Amino acid sequence: CASSKANLDDEPSGQETVESVEDDILHHAPSRYDIRREMEEEEWSRLVHRLSDGFASFFISDGVCSVCHDVRGNFRCEKCNLLQVCEKCLSNVHSHNPPHVVRKWNGSCFETVTSPVRIARRNACDCSAVHSRRVLGVTEEGEDIVLLVEVCECSDLHSTLLAHGFWITQPLIDSVREIIAVHIGLLLLLDSVSSRCTASLSSLCNALQNSRSSLWLGSRTRIDLFRVLNTSGCFRAFRRLLQDVRWGQKASCPACFVARSDSDSASAGSAPTFLMLDACFGLRHRKQAGKAVIPAASGFFVDVDVTQNQEPNVSHCPNFTAGRGQGLVSASDRQKLDVFGLFCGSCRHSGVTYLADVVTPGERLVYSSAMVNKAIEDSLPDQKIIVSYDIACKLSGRFNDSNVAFAIPAFHAYGHKESCQLKFGIRSVAGAGLTDGESCERIWSTARRFGPQLKEMTHTNRRDFLNYWADSINFGRINNISVWLFSREKVAKQSLQRFYSEVSEFRSKISIDGDLSAFLAICSVWEKELLEQYSAADAASHSRKDPAEDAFFQLQQISCDRRFLIEHAVTESGQKMNKALNKTLRKLNKKGEALVRKFHERFPTRVIHQPSLLNDGGLGSPSTDRSRKRQAVKLLHLYLRIEEEASLVRVEVRRASNFFATALLRTRSETSLLPNEINLLNDDNDSSTDDDEEDDEAVDNFE
Repeated sequence: CASSKANLDDEPSGQETVESVEDDILHHAPSRYDIRREMEEEEWSRLVHRLSDGFASFFISDGVCSVCHDVRGNFRCEKCNLLQVCEKCLSNVHSHNPPHVVRKWNGSCFETVTSPVRIARRNACDCSAVHSRRVLGVTEEGEDIVLLVEVCECSDLHSTLLAHGFWITQPLIDSVREIIAVHIGLLLLLDSVSSRCTASLSSLCNALQNSRSSLWLGSRTRIDLFRVLNTSGCFRAFRRLLQDVRWGQKASCPACFVARSDSDSASAGSAPTFLMLDACFGLRHRKQAGKAVIPAASGFFVDVDVTQNQEPNVSHCPNFTAGRGQGLVSASDRQKLDVFGLFCGSCRHSGVTYLADVVTPGERLVYSSAMVNKAIEDSLPDQKIIVSYDIACKLSGRFNDSNVAFAIPAFHAYGHKESCQLKFGIRSVAGAGLTDGESCERIWSTARRFGPQLKEMTHTNRRDFLNYWADSINFGRINNISVWLFSREKVAKQSLQRFYSEVSEFRSKISIDGDLSAFLAICSVWEKELLEQYSAADAASHSRKDPAEDAFFQLQQISCDRRFLIEHAVTESGQKMNKALNKTLRKLNKKGEALVRKFHERFPTRVIHQPSLLNDGGLGSPSTDRSRKRQAVKLLHLYLRIEEEASLVRVEVRRASNFFATALLRTRSETSLLPNEINLLNDDNDSSTDDDEEDDEAVDNFE
């Protein structure tokens, strides 16, 4: 005791300890990263002062020609990296008349030479009538140049310029005063940057034309590039050309490809195709942005009849809040907008399948029903389809097709009641594998950034842009489908490790004898018991024989609506429409109070408490025994889905192989090129059987 007391007396007080910690933080030894960063900053400071003269020398001419070294070099071609040459050497290098911008030193700076560049015909012909057309071109660097293009009877102006890498911006060249053509490299750059960086075409053109404004050199071209590309639909036409050139048709997912031949019908039914549905209310459109009406469906868009009034399935969750967007749209937005969002249908590989404009102030079942009907129409008669939707329990009762199964995505399943999770959770649906059902959310992560542009476009431009955007996503999936398929092996291994760890932890809590197969058999029995309990509870809840049960169900819906509105009120969008939310809450409170008053008048011996309204569909709080059964059933479903993932990927590998083989045959038949490769693909049945065996051996590596 004496030694312990002495040690306590020697320890510093709390204030001294805090001060010592602060001193250690303020006077800590710098790390190697901090030292390296400090050294780099000091070195950059020295280099900036030392290289300022060298940077300025790039924009002046102060010496002889860098090629002949005889006379002074007053000319420059940055494209050819000729920064200081004489006129003779420049003519020798430019003997083939390239469409490059040439500058000449005027004593103070380099100014652009306005002499035209002659563009000759690519193929020589015997035409006697050959004349030149003057065209104002925009180079790949965004600078203007005068072109003299040779045109004869067998070659028009469009094809001649396109052969030299220039795209004419006007479709009717005979009715314009000056023909303008833009280099294809510049158009590809604008397309790539606008798609990846979500910058508008206007901002990109302004940035390109003012790229030298920080060097007091002003704009690089006299042409208003945005007006040229946007007014006559030039940029949209170029994007349509890209769609035709890079794939030849509307791009689709290779792993979802199911051939319509008789031989593929049997294999098509071995694995389902997937349709993930979701809406994004950030991709809106303003009424005053263009006078045109919404065009007819084309490309990825499907027709939706919004006049249909589809009610949800009677067995849906009363406490799930998806699809209630109509209550969260302010009155001003209803007046200003004619498109409130975008509805998307995608496959499990994050490829876009269908699109539809949401023209109602909320997410209705007509959009999802239209896409499901379209998927059934486009698929084979016996093809199985798994539809993943946030409110699949509401949508399932609208269809009686045995080949269509409905599932709730993994991240949205916990917002549903217990019975709904067990029936419609994507881990409970046979054939779904380890699909999470959230591919639309991944698509929205890239599409949401285009919201400001789409809001101000005309309807025609908006449809063209969204079709091109969806085609670009699918084309990227075509290039990377092999990477996605092989990544599923890692997902399956991680899920299997998680399964074994959770099973061992679960079996340590309860005493279950036997091996893994015995445990899975017990889980199957528990699953049947839970389904019977939930079915009986749902039947009693929806029979409405007991008025007290009916009132209880209505009060539960009101309570869940209140909770949803209160949670939304603390968000940024909820703060903007605080008055509307408070008004809706007051209406719900009055409705709930009236129901409680009538309930107590009719049943004076029964009292309703607020916590009871939030229970699970009238079943009460789950017991400990039922919770353990639910956990065991989840483990059973996880094990079954892991087993299905291997066979699912096997089928998807075959589908992708057939997809590329079909595309190759179609391309070769159109171009009549590489006949040897076509013969290899169209070999006899024995060779095709050998190829299938090799494919099976390759796919076995996944397992």
